Amino acid sequence: MPPHPLPAPPTEGVALSRSDTISILLWNVWLLPPPLSDTIVGSRAQRISPLLTNHDIVILNEAFTYKSHLLSQTHYPYQAVLKRKRVFDLLDSGIILLSAHPIIKLELEHFRTRRKWDRLASKGIIFSRIKIAGGEEVDIYATHMQAGHSDSEQSSRDQQTRQLCEFIRRNSLLEENRRIVLVGDMNMGPARNVDLGGYSVHYSSLLDAQRRVGTYEMLKRETGLRDVVCPGWEQDINRFLVKEIDSAVVEYLEKPRYDERRTLSDSERLICHIKFPSNGRMQNPSQ
Repeated sequence: MPPHPLPAPPTEGVALSRSDTISILLWNVWLLPPPLSDTIVGSRAQRISPLLTNHDIVILNEAFTYKSHLLSQTHYPYQAVLKRKRVFDLLDSGIILLSAHPIIKLELEHFRTRRKWDRLASKGIIFSRIKIAGGEEVDIYATHMQAGHSDSEQSSRDQQTRQLCEFIRRNSLLEENRRIVLVGDMNMGPARNVDLGGYSVHYSSLLDAQRRVGTYEMLKRETGLRDVVCPGWEQDINRFLVKEIDSAVVEYLEKPRYDERRTLSDSERLICHIKFPSNGRMQNPSQ
């Protein structure tokens, strides 16, 4: 599927970053069809829309429904969506990528394994090579991986991880010095402590933590990616990982409220700020 440029790239609602910096927003917007989420999905999508503006790149997870509401106030000239794997699948991937900069290469791939509730969704990977102002190229991988803690779900997540590693190898790692950002709800992450004490609230048990952390560490070993960590959120399952990028910082924003009792999503917004040096090599934050 090719990227979809609008006839003329507007500036309203689109990031106008300096040529040496980009910001990437990640948000799991929790737009499952009711009653799998709640009964105000369409209204939430409409209110989320203006909060997606003024970034260089936006990655959305669980954008399953009300896409027209969700994107109604965005004006990104380039976008990619991973659609249904088969016509009889209930849901598409829920992954949307929006970009203020040209997508010069695009590859889409569905995961070959899905288990339990994830059989309803066509999860997978969007790869886009994006040329930002100043001529820098960044390889963005957007994904949403297998949820759950059962043996079959863990096995599926292992297989998806190996497929993801091969996909990254095929599209980026065969060339030297490709700058890579992997972003999405991974349903796994690193551990704060070696003994896994105080493991993530997203895991059901110590054994579940061991399995998920082990698979996550395998992903990093196979690809050479490293975590971009925000203090206090080290074990979150919403992740940014990078390669050939030294200056990257992630910040978490509070969940915006729908009303006094409810929030617009069940997940926080993450923004990754990446800085490029003027000489074309990535800048070390300590310099």
